[in-house]
Amino acid sequence: MNHPEWRLGEAFGYYRSCLDYAVPAVREYLRRLVIEVLEKFPGVAGIELDGMRSPYFFQDGEGERNAPIMTDFIRRIRADLDEAAARSGRERYLLRVNVPRSPELALESGMDVAAWADAGLVGGVSPGCYGTDFQLPLERWQEIAGEAMDVHAYANCSRAAAEYHSLEEYRGAAANAWGAGADGIYLFNFPCLEEVSRLIPVPLDRPAFPPPEFTARGYHPDLTQTRNALREIGSPETLAGKDKRFLFYTAPSTYRHYAQEVASIERLAPEPAELVWRCYEDYAVAETEVELKLVSVTPTDQFEFAMNGQPVAAEAVERLHAPGGRDARVHPCPLEPYSVYTLRLAPETLLRGENRLTVTMTAREPDLYGEVEVREMAVTVHYS
Repeated sequence: MNHPEWRLGEAFGYYRSCLDYAVPAVREYLRRLVIEVLEKFPGVAGIELDGMRSPYFFQDGEGERNAPIMTDFIRRIRADLDEAAARSGRERYLLRVNVPRSPELALESGMDVAAWADAGLVGGVSPGCYGTDFQLPLERWQEIAGEAMDVHAYANCSRAAAEYHSLEEYRGAAANAWGAGADGIYLFNFPCLEEVSRLIPVPLDRPAFPPPEFTARGYHPDLTQTRNALREIGSPETLAGKDKRFLFYTAPSTYRHYAQEVASIERLAPEPAELVWRCYEDYAVAETEVELKLVSVTPTDQFEFAMNGQPVAAEAVERLHAPGGRDARVHPCPLEPYSVYTLRLAPETLLRGENRLTVTMTAREPDLYGEVEVREMAVTVHYS
């Protein structure tokens, strides 16, 4: 790089090479890249600025203070697009920006989306995080967007546990986004079946694509089924009545814009843990199960569950235990010894929209201390 002083620097670790937008030359360099794209490919529909893949633009703690600088940068790009469209006599170029999951995190990063909406600078935003968030605060984004811009839910290719999403999980992410008021779904890193199929050994006399299956290859789902999501997630109507899986409280992450939910129970003062989650399904015509893991537990530890204040009957609870925990031989995210609980939920205990699952510790191993983590909650809704 000709100008290492333009970088944010070593304090940003993996993102050390991100450019500092407070440097005028950085903003001019990026503007010229946009102009170059328009000159080489004038037939494109528009430009997307990705503020999620590497979401650092200013030195730590300076994002909100420098938000006017970012707004001016967006304004200049909008003007460049309009000038290019006028020269070629074409309709206005689109301008969209991917942003962190909440308005507060966006502003912390230097993105004052409300100012963009007021000035009519962008046609849409896609809020999200590096792992798929199944309960984005889209209602708050719609309040900011008003009529000025569309709000699409940003869905990545995996949960925070490095596993590709299954077809049912893509359905779940999309259904929750539509239920919360999204104008559309934005897919990031959707698995390319042709590319992934080249990782599977096949006889020399047959092509790598399409593969016969991609089931149980490590810990990934059958991607030959996953690709059907592209036919289904484009509207609430095409998702209605289809089996879905929703993921919450997934593996902890230090990624700045993944506002990960955390739930735990302190052994020495065991207050109940409350897990908040969203779902907009028709429970009356489906079977709904919740699966979750309680980590750092022994068989002596006992727990009870309640959904929206109503106890889950003991006969509706199944427990499996892994005394050796989980390591890289079976999964990329290690766990201490844990139990998997499956709860079969009665339709009348569930709400459309926000729900609350309460986990109460009723007996504990007397010689242990520390926290019991509640992790990897999955809600499965079966229609078929």
